[in-house]
Amino acid sequence: VVENQPKEWYGTKEAIEIADNVLLYQRNVGGWPKNTPIHHQLSEKEKSKLNKLKKQGIETTIDNGATYLELIYLSKVYNQTKIEKYKTAFLKGIDYLLEAQYENGGWPQFYPFKRGYYTHITFNDNAMINVLLVLKEVAAGGGKLISIDDKTTIEKAQKAYDKGIDCILKTQYIQNGE
Repeated sequence: VVENQPKEWYGTKEAIEIADNVLLYQRNVGGWPKNTPIHHQLSEKEKSKLNKLKKQGIETTIDNGATYLELIYLSKVYNQTKIEKYKTAFLKGIDYLLEAQYENGGWPQFYPFKRGYYTHITFNDNAMINVLLVLKEVAAGGGKLISIDDKTTIEKAQKAYDKGIDCILKTQYIQNGE
């Protein structure tokens, strides 16, 4: 539902219902868990459980397309509907990405931190690349995403993007001078 629908579909009742699920899965820290079928209809019991999980901020990640895909989806629904709560959630997700970035420019797999290898910079599953793609669009004022006119957010996104690219270049393996 994130990438294979016609532009107009993101303004439909079905798309909006899914976007509301996206909001339910978003944790208060701004990120989302991974491997979650967000497009499935939720019972009232499931919705209640998700609302309780929001406060815990656990299991938020950039792994397996998490957070990235939700941001893309919210931007598409917002652009078709102009329903402000989707833009608000999108910007909260951007704040999450900015906060999670290490000083060296990389991102952990999970933030807030989860013990183990999850604290290491994550290149697998295009995790870091997906974050950089979103930040590049935000730094351009939204580009294909939600139009952003807040100069502070744009500047922060550009700085985070630049640091991320620098991190990738610094982590390249050099062998025999190449």
